[in-house]
Amino acid sequence: MGAEIYYPAHEVVERYIELLPRFRADHNLAHWAEQYVSGHAGRCLWDAQFLAERYKTGRILNIGGAPYVFEMALKTLNPDLQLVTVDLEPDRFPGVEEALGIEIIRGDIESKDWHLDEKFDCIVFAEILEHLRLDLLGTLARVRNHLASGGILYLTTPNGLSFWNIMKHLIRGRTGPSPTAEWGKLRNLGHMGHVREYSAIEVTELLTSSGFAVDETIFRSLKEGKWPLRDIFVSTRAEFAGEIVIVAHLISQSDLPFAKI
Repeated sequence: MGAEIYYPAHEVVERYIELLPRFRADHNLAHWAEQYVSGHAGRCLWDAQFLAERYKTGRILNIGGAPYVFEMALKTLNPDLQLVTVDLEPDRFPGVEEALGIEIIRGDIESKDWHLDEKFDCIVFAEILEHLRLDLLGTLARVRNHLASGGILYLTTPNGLSFWNIMKHLIRGRTGPSPTAEWGKLRNLGHMGHVREYSAIEVTELLTSSGFAVDETIFRSLKEGKWPLRDIFVSTRAEFAGEIVIVAHLISQSDLPFAKI
């Protein structure tokens, strides 16, 4: 069975570029945001459509906001949704709250000093796991503590066993992205790049060790017509797709290893 397919979302790119000046980011960050939306608009729209269709009410907490493409897409589809976003440095995009009508909280989910009293009906952890560089299990435990009973965790991450990652390993001798480029993002952008990309089995292991039960695992792939060989592989084996989507819920047991911090 093949993967879920999504396509570039040019209308999202156009809307974001039009809105970007209201975010009041500096030149370097605005340039990065334009590059980001060009490559990730389709994925962010897929996430927003998935959540808007399945979870029409309740409070959503999104971990990791900048450059706020997902937030724009979700609020466009469901303007009345209560959306709170956590970002390391909200001051990088000081006009976002007013422009999008969302609440932004400054915070580092990897920090042991993290503190937030609220619980949420849905926590979005999209393209975050691969950036974590400290304590994966402690971070997931903190996420777990903010999920309301009956709520869901929505997690997406690049597939460590995707067609492209396997090709990089075989042809270029790399296990993932350039460590120099990814760690350099700490200095240049204010957040970490990719530390490691995981397989679906590995993500499931991390979640079940942290007090979650996986309800659904979806493999998805961007189709833009440039890479027919990749598209052929992905159409026959979903496991070769570029991204993993997981929906999970809390389990009732409180004595799981690493489930508490």
